[in-house]
Amino acid sequence: MIVEKNSKLMGLLIMKEISTKDAKDMIVKNHYSHKWNTAFGKVNIGIFKDEKCLGVASFGNLMNPKSYNQLNQDFKQDSVIELNRLWISDELGKNAETILLGASWKILINKYPHIKAVQSFADGRLGCGTIYKASNFDYYGYTESLFYENVETKETQHKVPMENTMRPNGMIKLNIQYAKGLLKPFLVKTYKYIYPLYKNTHILLEKKPYPEYNKGITEIPNYKHNKGLFMRAFILSFILDQKSDYLFLYDYIIKNVNISESECLYSKELKNKSILKIANDRKKTEYLNVLNNCSFYNLNDILKGV
Repeated sequence: MIVEKNSKLMGLLIMKEISTKDAKDMIVKNHYSHKWNTAFGKVNIGIFKDEKCLGVASFGNLMNPKSYNQLNQDFKQDSVIELNRLWISDELGKNAETILLGASWKILINKYPHIKAVQSFADGRLGCGTIYKASNFDYYGYTESLFYENVETKETQHKVPMENTMRPNGMIKLNIQYAKGLLKPFLVKTYKYIYPLYKNTHILLEKKPYPEYNKGITEIPNYKHNKGLFMRAFILSFILDQKSDYLFLYDYIIKNVNISESECLYSKELKNKSILKIANDRKKTEYLNVLNNCSFYNLNDILKGV
């Protein structure tokens, strides 16, 4: 399906679906985040002028895949799609975003009638979602999300990979970076918006007045990192036989966590369901057995000898 729009300032604009590869290349190159997630790109709609693609709205799975029935009890998992990335070239005018989104609704309704609503979030570092207000999204409040900034590279990272045991390599890496003083925590307001594609689509959440303009981050001067994450990263790095990582983490915990607390964390994290699953899936249960047969403060010789 192709949607055309004649604009006084921009001339003839054409909106149509583009490939996931083209959408990803455009977002990684031009979007402020320069990031692409595997959940993105289920539907990608480009905006063209003179046969040149100058922007894209990329829709994908919900950030929280199980949250769909919180919006409407009759929704199925594919009833809601998330606007994951939106980028428009400066070659187009200020209204190009709303033109692209308006055309996107027509394409979604025409080609994907099972999709009943579009959800999106405004990153408080950039603002509170002016484009969503202009595009007639409904507003449902904000949450504060924890992020980390690498003090050397200035790259920012959401807290989820820091805590995600099921992706152990990233989890281990980020907790080591924090332990080394490379990550600075801060809070960002995340504003939630939903656009019902049909008039009879009812959203169970409480609609709120649009927020007043706000932009920025909140520093956390007294932030205390979850010590259990260090212990979990240590156990995972041992299971995965990443020697330099588990030796560093063991030494860090010994020096920064008291004996009784570290032993408690050790016992608790050895029973973590995700850790047990990883050990079983990767056939590393013998590594887990080594840890289970020794108290934390008696591991030093074992670790160096492995």
